[in-house]
Amino acid sequence: MRALAAIVAVSAVFVTTMVMGQEVVSELPDIKAAKVTRLPEGPHPEKQDDNCSSDFAEPTTEAGRYVLDRGWGVLSEVPIGDYQLVSFAGEFVPGTSGSCAVRQGNIGIFDGSKLKAILYTASKTDELIGVLTPNEVGTVRIWSGDYLGHPVADITAGSVGLIVGEIADEDSFCKGTVTVPTVFGEGITKARQSLISAGWDPVPQPKEEWGQQVDLHALGITEAVSCSGTGFGYCSYAYARAGAKLDVTTAGELFEDSVPGVVDYAVTCE
Repeated sequence: MRALAAIVAVSAVFVTTMVMGQEVVSELPDIKAAKVTRLPEGPHPEKQDDNCSSDFAEPTTEAGRYVLDRGWGVLSEVPIGDYQLVSFAGEFVPGTSGSCAVRQGNIGIFDGSKLKAILYTASKTDELIGVLTPNEVGTVRIWSGDYLGHPVADITAGSVGLIVGEIADEDSFCKGTVTVPTVFGEGITKARQSLISAGWDPVPQPKEEWGQQVDLHALGITEAVSCSGTGFGYCSYAYARAGAKLDVTTAGELFEDSVPGVVDYAVTCE
C-alpha cells in the first residue's frame, strides 16, 4: 500500500494549497500540503492486544469516521478555526516499555465531513506525524509518532487560513496567567535554568536510597522526584510558582558527558 506521499507529489520548502478559498501553508520542508477531496484506501491497520492498542482513537466526528472507513487508524481529532483536523496513520509498531511507533502519519483538513486537504510527509516509513493536541492559545500542536514522541510543529489559524510552522517559544496555561518555555529535547540542566529564569522554582524532594534520582540530587537537581530503573529511564521533576505547579519528565540516563532530556511537561492550575 502506497503512502499518501506517493499519491500527492509536491516538492517545495514552502508548500501552499487553496482550501475553501483560503490557504494552507506549510513553512516546514518535511511537512507538505496538498488539496485532496478523497482519501486513498488505507492499509487497514488492525488494533492488536499490544502496546499500540491505546494509540487507536475511537472517532467521534464525521470526519474521523470517514478516515476510519477508508482504512486508516485514527490518532486524534482537533478543531481549529473553521476546520476539523484528523490525524491518522497506516502502521503501528509496538516497542519496549509500553511504547508504540506510528508510521505513515497524515493530517486530514475537513470542512465538517468533507475532506479539503491533507498534510503529509515525504516518506511512508517516517514517524513525523502522530497525535494532535490543542494549545491554550488556540493553536494545534503536531507530535511525532516515534517511540518517544516530541513536538514537531504548531498549526495556527490566521486570516488567510492555516499555517504550519515551528513550535512556539513558550506555552500558555491557566488562562494565560503562567507560561512555560518549550524546553522539549533540552538536557535537564539547561532546561531547569530556562524554567528558573521564567519564574518556576524547583521544589526540593526527599532523596531516595538508590538509583538515578540520587545522582541527580548530587548534581544539585534536588527537584528530581523519582526515576524508573528500566526502559526509557523516565525521571520526574517538580516546580512551582504562584497559582500553578509544573511536572517535568525526562528520558535517558545520566553519564559524564550527558544528562536526561525533557520529553514532556504538564501544568496543574491552582
